[in-house]
Amino acid sequence: LSCALLSLMNTSAEPIEDENTLDEYIESFNDNNTNEGYDLPSTKEKTPTFYAMLLWIQGFAESYFDDMFEFLMRSDPVLGNGSWGQTARLAVERCYVMHDKLKELENGGWKNKPQFAPYLKALEKVPNAGDVSNAGKEFFNEMPEKILKKFRSIFEKHVVSCWCSDDILHYIIGGNPTLAKHFAAWLVHYKTNEDAASLLAAGSSSVNEDIEVEAYEFPNESITLEHHKVRNGDVVVNIRDCMTYLTANADIDYILKRRFVKNHWEQIMAISIAEETVDLFDEDTWVGHDFTSLKEAVLKEICIHPVHQQRCENYVQLVALISQTHVGEVRRTARAIIISTIIRLFNKEALEEKKRRVADPNTKDKAKKARRVEGADRTELLIKFLDVFNDDVLKAKRHLGDDTYGAIKKHVSNKKSKMSEEERKKRIQRFEKSIKMTRTEVKAEQSAGVDVTATMGGRVTLSLLQKQYTCASCKKDPDRDCTAEHCAMAAVHEEIRFRQIKRRTKTGRRNSPSKRREMCSERTS
Repeated sequence: LSCALLSLMNTSAEPIEDENTLDEYIESFNDNNTNEGYDLPSTKEKTPTFYAMLLWIQGFAESYFDDMFEFLMRSDPVLGNGSWGQTARLAVERCYVMHDKLKELENGGWKNKPQFAPYLKALEKVPNAGDVSNAGKEFFNEMPEKILKKFRSIFEKHVVSCWCSDDILHYIIGGNPTLAKHFAAWLVHYKTNEDAASLLAAGSSSVNEDIEVEAYEFPNESITLEHHKVRNGDVVVNIRDCMTYLTANADIDYILKRRFVKNHWEQIMAISIAEETVDLFDEDTWVGHDFTSLKEAVLKEICIHPVHQQRCENYVQLVALISQTHVGEVRRTARAIIISTIIRLFNKEALEEKKRRVADPNTKDKAKKARRVEGADRTELLIKFLDVFNDDVLKAKRHLGDDTYGAIKKHVSNKKSKMSEEERKKRIQRFEKSIKMTRTEVKAEQSAGVDVTATMGGRVTLSLLQKQYTCASCKKDPDRDCTAEHCAMAAVHEEIRFRQIKRRTKTGRRNSPSKRREMCSERTS
């Protein structure tokens, strides 16, 4: 079968279907068994079908897919290592990058990408097959656009619909500072004109009646998006094209009513009118205004959302692993919290500290590679880490207050707050609901009466007496009168006596001499 599969990679090789054995079928693959319409070059110049497909997929991955996939798996540059997947603040602008790069491949644009050069070269050696269904050159002429069209459909359905939605579009405020500035200006421009229109409708004399409300025009400038470079160089976008694409289907009235936008409206206005571009994560750009609360909101309300669920899957595996230690749910919760908040953070920070020590020319370990922390170094660093961790815990407890802290502690340590308790309550509810329902009793569940044995004065059909156990004596002489407990023959004999059934010797069996003399004497008398 492997040989047959490899042979099928050559489009011009077809089998003879009337062969009898598998070996004959495999050997029948050759260039002579082809359909009409093939334009066959020499055997050395043919490109296998599967190989050509793989070359196109390789070109697509290198020119587009690998960059997009790797970016989504990265950590946030502000949050640091270990925050992989927490890049929601950059996801909106990344959505446009994915659209723009995909657009470059569409309508034959992929042919201009160097990553597809091996495929184009191999395509020259693919023979004409006469029809698309024969997987020849006609097939490969249509394949790329079909794939890109399907990919575009999936991209629009699962990516654009999410990251360009009215609930998430404001995440761009925490992203690239230039795009954030123009997004804020877009909101302020609409809000200002909307307020002016409302005053005009109310008959206010302070509003110019000749005012004309125009759409905000994004500047026709190109910028380099920081933090988006992966493998194929810097990512340069046009501000007007980018923002027009992202806001094309936005409901600006709905966005202005979002809690995040309403709570930080003054700071959003300050970003839009600032002479210099404001970077929320660079306080040197905060000229004349304090954006601390907006920065914290971005970290707490935007960055907290992951762009994929791999981190969740990681913690699911953690919980599953802890459950194998055969401890209760309360202790599982405690161990999961310890591993998540202490062990994992410590391992990352301890390794970074070890690398710093190795890089220090004054240390003796500079020639060693820092791959893991162990021994005395691990103990020392763990103690230092716990000292800092305990200080953070005390600060958090003071900030929460005794009541809130007590409620959290009770919730975590109480078994009644676990999922098993919720599932138990649901099972009880289902059971109570089920027992109140009318249930049909099937015939097999109905009572068939009671079989009273002969000893108790009843009668049992002899065919129901199954010979499951017989004592050793009855096995030798089944006709003997047996009274042994649990003996099947004893039950049969009891039933026979109760019915007063006369017992006869079996046909063809001779009576013993003593038995014949006894019978003769009875007849004489």
